[in-house]
Amino acid sequence: MDANKTKSHIFSTGISLLGIFCIFFFADFLSKPLPFELKCVDSKSLLARAKDNSETKIHLSDFVSMPVRFKDSTIFICSDADYFKQKICRKDTSIRKILFIGDSQVEYLKSPIYNYCANNNYELVATVVWYSSTTLAWASGDTLEKFMAQYDPDFVIIALGLNELFIKNMESRRKHIRAITTKISEREIPYYWIGPAAWTKDDGIINVMQEELGKQFYPSQNLTLKRASDKRHPTREASKIWFDSVAVAMNIHTPLSFVNKVTEYKNPEQSPTITLGLTRK
Repeated sequence: MDANKTKSHIFSTGISLLGIFCIFFFADFLSKPLPFELKCVDSKSLLARAKDNSETKIHLSDFVSMPVRFKDSTIFICSDADYFKQKICRKDTSIRKILFIGDSQVEYLKSPIYNYCANNNYELVATVVWYSSTTLAWASGDTLEKFMAQYDPDFVIIALGLNELFIKNMESRRKHIRAITTKISEREIPYYWIGPAAWTKDDGIINVMQEELGKQFYPSQNLTLKRASDKRHPTREASKIWFDSVAVAMNIHTPLSFVNKVTEYKNPEQSPTITLGLTRK
């Protein structure tokens, strides 16, 4: 037994000495310049590098990553992995009533917004379509205050800017955007602004909107959408695809929960539409 203990002790001592030798050897080895470049890359950095080196880069917003082509449109949506990496806005279960306002883009967006509201336990209390309206029109006068007082919404969705793509005076538009959001914020109502689905390059209004609104702004100009006969407005079907993408962004950046996607559309018969400006014949 004593002989076995002695052998075991000698073996343990040898292993310990070998470990100490290895520590000093590698410490000295790593302190000297290497004949090659040694880098340590974590998996997240490697994934980011692979993404940057891909042939197609998508910069729709900080949540989009994947182009998906439909029959008549191309839209960018986020994958599940990208979606769950986002810091999602805390949801507010007290929000129930939603008011939708804006220019002529509102006409075809109303149906998808109504159906998303219905599918996610919200009520679209009213839609206000002001044809040919601009940020100036909504910022001046008491039109916005009037409809907020009448319908007492918990949330306001805005679709505005299509009539200002070629405006030159950006600072005046910046003031109008601030005036609109101030009117809403003074009532302590959260909001989200759907940017213009521009059919062509604008002269700066979209950049101003992005600067002023931050994550409360959806960059619709980055979508490729089929256009109606006027070559400017998205078609009714394209507007459904458009809001599918907007709903993803809203679920991340607003207190609304638009997790239930619309698969079957119903006519928004129970939700009033108020039209201002041009008369529709």
